Amino acid sequence: MLASNNRVTAWAEVERLGGLTGLTELMLAGNPLATEYRDRGDAAAFRVDVLRRLPRLVKLDGLSVEAAERAAAAAAGPAAGGGLAKAPSAAAAALAGAPSTAAKAPSAAGSVRAAGA
Repeated sequence: MLASNNRVTAWAEVERLGGLTGLTELMLAGNPLATEYRDRGDAAAFRVDVLRRLPRLVKLDGLSVEAAERAAAAAAGPAAGGGLAKAPSAAAAALAGAPSTAAKAPSAAGSVRAAGA
């Protein structure tokens, strides 16, 4: 599906595509949501965050989905809603090699882990 260079600004708009069970290729480049990630150097995190919402994709923005991206998306779990992303998920940040700003919470054992991980 060609949806590049539109006005997609919120994850809810991407999530609506989840009902299209035959959707395996998607172009989102040039949308404000994608540009937000690109401008802060998080293009890999964007791909993971899209895959969290649309796990059946095999191609995103003209590039095949890599096994590492799929694994990072699965590890991060499903995502929901919101506007422009302020920070990548912890799994997306790890894949991109960037620090995550996801909230930290103590686990039952007293160690610290990323929320939602």
